[in-house]
Amino acid sequence: MYKEKKLIQKKIYNVGYPYKNFSILQIAEMVKKVFNKCPVIVLNKLSHDERSYKVNFELLSKDFSDIIDFKKKDIIDDIKKLKLFFKKTNFTHKNFISEKTNRILKLKKLLKLKKINKNLRFI
Repeated sequence: MYKEKKLIQKKIYNVGYPYKNFSILQIAEMVKKVFNKCPVIVLNKLSHDERSYKVNFELLSKDFSDIIDFKKKDIIDDIKKLKLFFKKTNFTHKNFISEKTNRILKLKKLLKLKKINKNLRFI
């Protein structure tokens, strides 16, 4: 999936499925089905989520609708694609815990490099 950089740079996308709502535990169980040897470990007790909002995927749908038909998406198929991607690219645990995939680490780096301000806005 490719888009011109100028069309998507400096945008933040919530990645998910419009019109579908999964809990983290539901997604973890689906990942476990595809990644057979991947245990699902719940680190803290379940709690009631008191957030009063739903994640909005409209920007993703709008910018990528020419590539992806989100209404026909199947999460299990996409987890299988991720597994294949991880194998093809030799994606490691080190990659997983780096700034490439960890937003907090990336923000800290951007702050340190003075590319964003304390309000997390690009300078």
